[in-house]
Amino acid sequence: MAVMVNEEYVRNLFGSPAYGGVEHGSGNLTWVTPYLHIAANFKHGSVNGFVITVVDPTFLLPLEGISLGKLNGRLGRQTFESTSRNSPDSQSLSIGARRYGYREVHYFGNPGGYLHYLLAVSDSSPVGRFEPPPDVVAGEWLGGDESDDDSRAVNYMRKYSRPNTVGIYIDYADEIPSAGLDGDTFRLLPTDTSRWRRLERAVARVFRPF
Repeated sequence: MAVMVNEEYVRNLFGSPAYGGVEHGSGNLTWVTPYLHIAANFKHGSVNGFVITVVDPTFLLPLEGISLGKLNGRLGRQTFESTSRNSPDSQSLSIGARRYGYREVHYFGNPGGYLHYLLAVSDSSPVGRFEPPPDVVAGEWLGGDESDDDSRAVNYMRKYSRPNTVGIYIDYADEIPSAGLDGDTFRLLPTDTSRWRRLERAVARVFRPF
């Protein structure tokens, strides 16, 4: 899996998606498995970016190989701070009555292949850890650069929370799935174990551990 590959290549690699669609070269496709979920965003007929959310704590996805060595460790095992020592270019924290999520985006320039790298944790997976500051209440949305309180909150998240999602994009935009896939959508999908087995073999080829 990589940016700039076409839709046919991705469908041949992972099979039929669980949901989503691409029209006139643009859209999103999502594959759902018991161990990880993958969403690919398409622009102009090719992959603009993709998001991987690990949902099985025994599936150890190494980050170094898919980030040109700019991200460290495995999803769900390290904090945001230890996964990337660099300060993120943007951060956001959202806490609702039932849903929650924190995300940060990094851009490393030439050493990172001029790509945008996303790290996130959300309610879409039991893997990772969501640890908001004790004084943040439900209903708040913090952007990280709006006030000193916002900055303290997201820095607290970086220190104590662990991501369950990684994403890589050419052009990062808010309409792209960005804080983990929508748990309310994929939790209701029917089980298809034969498709999972096919996708497991594909994932083993694409995301090989070191």
